[in-house]
Amino acid sequence: KKKKNTTSGSARLNDSFEHRLSQNFDGLSDKLRQAGEYIAAHPVDTATRSLRAVAQDSGLAPATFSRLARAIGYQSFEGLREAMREKIGQRVNSFADRAARLQNAHEAGESGFFEAHVG
Repeated sequence: KKKKNTTSGSARLNDSFEHRLSQNFDGLSDKLRQAGEYIAAHPVDTATRSLRAVAQDSGLAPATFSRLARAIGYQSFEGLREAMREKIGQRVNSFADRAARLQNAHEAGESGFFEAHVG
């Protein structure tokens, strides 16, 4: 019986933006909390748009996001943004992998479209 390795999964979870924010939330100022809530609600925007654009859309100053990043353990806002990019990339990659597997199975005649999606 193969033993499941949960260390790396929990280590990634403990290092996630959401975990860092929740661990530090009570000690954050109102503005930093607002920035954290904005990032949590808009992870794709945070990952793909400039700090200036994120700040403008949120109604908060760019420096607020930089201070938040440092307050929750990132070296800079760019480090926080990179973590969001990795998270989004994992979702996109897993979706792309699944789509490719379904397409390959269908082309090989291994399953019909309905069976591939339901079964």
